[in-house]
Amino acid sequence: MNIKGLIDLTIEDYLVIKALDKKPEELIRKELIKHFKLENVSLTELDQFLDDLNLAMNQTPRFIQRFTIDGVEYGFIPNLDTITAAEWIDIDTYQKDDSNIHRLLSILYRPIVKKRTIFNLFGLLDKNYTIQKYNGSNESLRKAPLEIYLGCIQFFFRLN
Repeated sequence: MNIKGLIDLTIEDYLVIKALDKKPEELIRKELIKHFKLENVSLTELDQFLDDLNLAMNQTPRFIQRFTIDGVEYGFIPNLDTITAAEWIDIDTYQKDDSNIHRLLSILYRPIVKKRTIFNLFGLLDKNYTIQKYNGSNESLRKAPLEIYLGCIQFFFRLN
């Protein structure tokens, strides 16, 4: 596995990495080898992988508005003012526990059901989209790139 950045890691990877925080280095290496299926790589390749992983985890994430998983395109909620009370309660609940990251993302990023391309008065291209109504947790978002989550969190920190 080649890691160039946060986009190459998933939410599942992140949860494994976070669970290893403050563990002995030998245990961390063993668990990472097992999780990333690195049993058959050379020690040189393993060291390079671990260096790349460390560099990726220290990158500043980008906010990513749209992404695709398993052929489904997801978009960030286009208008935060339209979040319902139930969605807000779920956001408040899910943001407290890392094991719920995919549930949090299920509220903020939903499948795109309609795309529109509009030319405005200045001839500029606006790409609008409509997302699916929130209907609970989406387990496939466990495979979402880590950069989606970290960039989203950074976006909200900048709002404050």
